[in-house]
Amino acid sequence: MYRGLMLFSGFNYIKKTKGIQNEIQFEGVNQYIVPILVNNPEERWSFNLGVDKKIKNIKYHVDTKLSTSNFLQNINGLIVSNKSVNNSYKFSAKTLYDEFPTIEIGFEQGIGNYTSSNQTSKFTTNKPFVTVDYDFLEGFIFSFDYEKYNYQNKTLVSDKNTIIFKDTIP
Repeated sequence: MYRGLMLFSGFNYIKKTKGIQNEIQFEGVNQYIVPILVNNPEERWSFNLGVDKKIKNIKYHVDTKLSTSNFLQNINGLIVSNKSVNNSYKFSAKTLYDEFPTIEIGFEQGIGNYTSSNQTSKFTTNKPFVTVDYDFLEGFIFSFDYEKYNYQNKTLVSDKNTIIFKDTIP
């Protein structure tokens, strides 16, 4: 049951006591950015966990990430507190046959919240993907990548973007 099981994990924490932040000044349609020294400018932490399991000739992968950051920003002379919380997960299955193309099919979803002063933005990204690699005729490699990136701002109902990435190398 545990043969072929791989576990990956990591934790990162950063706290800055002094740092350079950009001060943003708006004058009409113009925007000016000036670097300034700030006390306690930011605090960030992140955690990730991944599990791989090989069953016969298929490798299954599950991954999750969680991150948060708090930082200060000076906008037109006002110190604004910002908070960002993001989490994501990913599932995939990949073939590992010797005489068959390597095919990976998966799905990744990210969910985020961004709060600046009293305004909160909520967004999601969905990314289904397919990757095909095939080594044939003693040295020729066919590679195909497909990813559909679907971003949706849940705060603004009309804000939805879809980007499709395709890459084929014969």
